[in-house]
Amino acid sequence: MYVLNGWLTLWQDTTGDGEFDALVEAVGEIRAMFDSVAPFTVNWSLEPVNGTYYLRITVDANRRRDEAADVERIIRKACVLLPGSWGVFYERDDEAVEPPGSNAFRVWAVARGEISYREDPFLSPCNPIIED
Repeated sequence: MYVLNGWLTLWQDTTGDGEFDALVEAVGEIRAMFDSVAPFTVNWSLEPVNGTYYLRITVDANRRRDEAADVERIIRKACVLLPGSWGVFYERDDEAVEPPGSNAFRVWAVARGEISYREDPFLSPCNPIIED
């Protein structure tokens, strides 16, 4: 099983201000990238709330496949286009052999348009915290 769930607040810069037309153009570019992503295993939305755009992504696949790479590519592109973006994604791959392994989540922390990978302190280890 491979799952990823999270959100990204899309900002052009770290002040949250910026040229609205340029923001809308970048959002359109990000939205278009989802056209090539598997619709049965990836659910996403990219909508404004009070003038701020939010990207929400959920992946639920039998195993890590192209969807994972596609989603990571889109998140990285969003960070390039909108370097003030920030958010968090939780990823779990029950076939992972590299840390954090199959019994833990890996957290993608996005700040200032950069992704860092961190250990999860809340839901890991999955067994016994969320599973028996």
